[in-house]
Amino acid sequence: METAIRREEAACWRVDAIPFDESEWNIVDPIVSDANKILLVEIRYGAKGKEYGRDHGDKIGPMGIIRVPYLLAKRINHYRVGLRNSSLEKKIKTGTTIKNQLKIRDDTVHLFLRPDTGERYSSADIYEFWRRVKRPSGWSPHRARDYWACSLLMLRIQQYKELLAEISMRGYDQSMLAIFKMNCESVIQLEIRPQLRHATSNTSMVYLQWAADKFGLNLNLHDQWIDTF
Repeated sequence: METAIRREEAACWRVDAIPFDESEWNIVDPIVSDANKILLVEIRYGAKGKEYGRDHGDKIGPMGIIRVPYLLAKRINHYRVGLRNSSLEKKIKTGTTIKNQLKIRDDTVHLFLRPDTGERYSSADIYEFWRRVKRPSGWSPHRARDYWACSLLMLRIQQYKELLAEISMRGYDQSMLAIFKMNCESVIQLEIRPQLRHATSNTSMVYLQWAADKFGLNLNLHDQWIDTF
């Protein structure tokens, strides 16, 4: 819900995806408040798309760079040096020799480990966590990607309150609607699509229709799509 990653990518998340040394964190704008800081993080394991090999049982997919909230990264770091280490110790103790234990430690590359055994969580495990709890009808990890995208788009739209007020007063003024559409498209193409890592822009543009429906605006998207074919 905070990163829009897929559940397979979450299961494959590496312990060092975010550097251990905070001074090495790639923060977009380090002078803003912690609540607004964003880290740039490379992601490739378990990613959808072409396969470039396997690593520790995981598919190596296309490399993408996603934005991770700074406060979430801090929570990940806290888990990594705390509960994860405790879980890893239980797995290491299954080794019968020092050599075996060191190999277990070095081969355990995934971030999220079961606290009782130290084994990694699978994509199916993550889905089960969502299924077990009380949730809205149809809610799923994949729907959380839509939630992230729509939340971001709504946040950006709210920055154009004066434009929305102008549209409301003028009704369906085509020039105002064109500006609204252009602003939404910019957010979708420059922020949402790179985060979701959609192969084509058409997949991401569904959020433009969502925004139009949300505000009851007719952007004539259907006619434009017909014209493209």
